[in-house]
Amino acid sequence: MNGSQGCWRLNADEIAAETFGDEVIMIHLGTAQYFSIRGVAQFAWERLVQGVPADEVGLAIGRYYDVDPERADRDLERLVEQFQQERLLLPLEEPRSSTVAPASMDERPAEVKLPYAAPVMEVHHELGELLAIDPPLPRRPQRSR
Repeated sequence: MNGSQGCWRLNADEIAAETFGDEVIMIHLGTAQYFSIRGVAQFAWERLVQGVPADEVGLAIGRYYDVDPERADRDLERLVEQFQQERLLLPLEEPRSSTVAPASMDERPAEVKLPYAAPVMEVHHELGELLAIDPPLPRRPQRSR
């Protein structure tokens, strides 16, 4: 991996992210765009936001999905670049130790590989359009009469 190697963290100042079952939804609070990821992209995201080095995430993808390691690296690099471009992830200042992802994330036996589909991030602009039409305003205290 080239420009996308290293450790990453959630851009918590600008991004709200939540996992809903088999999907992660991220909302950019500054642009009101929202993003959706599933499958391999979700697998990678869950590890990247915990500071697992990108090269280790690529290795984990190869262990759990039926994919050529070179393709997994290329696809992960492209995905991390998208995360960076949208400012969803920022470089981690102090990289965490290069250990395998937490055990709770790596429960699947290596011999049971899942079918692979290139990771995709969907970008939705509807939320931004909705907020432009009817922006939320802070509630102001009502004055006593």
